[in-house]
Amino acid sequence: MMRITGGENEMQTIISAAVYDLKTPLTLIRGLNDLMNSGKLDKKSHDLYVSRIATSVDQMQRIIDTISSLDKIIAKQQSLPIEPVNICQVVEEVAHQLDSCARDYNQKLIIKHGRTSAVVLSNKQALESVVYGLVDNAIKYSTPNSNILIRPSLASRRGFTRLTVRDKTVGVRKSDISRIMKTLGQTSSPNPAYGSNSGLGLYATMRLVESLNGAVGVKPVPGGSSFFVELPIAQQLSLYLPKS
Repeated sequence: MMRITGGENEMQTIISAAVYDLKTPLTLIRGLNDLMNSGKLDKKSHDLYVSRIATSVDQMQRIIDTISSLDKIIAKQQSLPIEPVNICQVVEEVAHQLDSCARDYNQKLIIKHGRTSAVVLSNKQALESVVYGLVDNAIKYSTPNSNILIRPSLASRRGFTRLTVRDKTVGVRKSDISRIMKTLGQTSSPNPAYGSNSGLGLYATMRLVESLNGAVGVKPVPGGSSFFVELPIAQQLSLYLPKS
């Protein structure tokens, strides 16, 4: 498991990283808008661009919501309100939002879970940001024509649910994550076609999970990396999931 501690300039660094990440969808929206206004597009291209603009707007909103949550827990030292949240439902919603991004690289998002779902004690907006960050990161760094596995299951720790996102990359170790955390806002995506990536998504994931009394881990696996998040189960509402 990995945990991080904040410094006095943490929010300034996070905001700088967010500005960096916001430039890509904003530039894309501006460019697509210019093409659409040219009047030279056929209906198929027009519909495709509308879809990409919608995805970019959602990406920008996600960044803004994440910054808002981080501001509460870091700068204002507030606890996020928690409630029972169906983790499988959140996974399905996020996968739907990111499906078009994955298809741009001929990637496929595969969700595997048990016969029923599990309810975790969490903050829904924060949990959505966590799942979005992990899956988005897997898409950015995985090779084209690959599958990305998303699997909620019971954790080995009693009373916790584990969410695993397995990608197809060169493999990430715990030491690599520590390096990424130290260079927040200074890294670039290895896939230029996808756009810039400051590292904010992974950083925010770790920060938000910690605020929810959970933990984040990663281990290299054959052909890629396996990131996982463990969150406490809302005991009175939990349902059966297969043990990982």
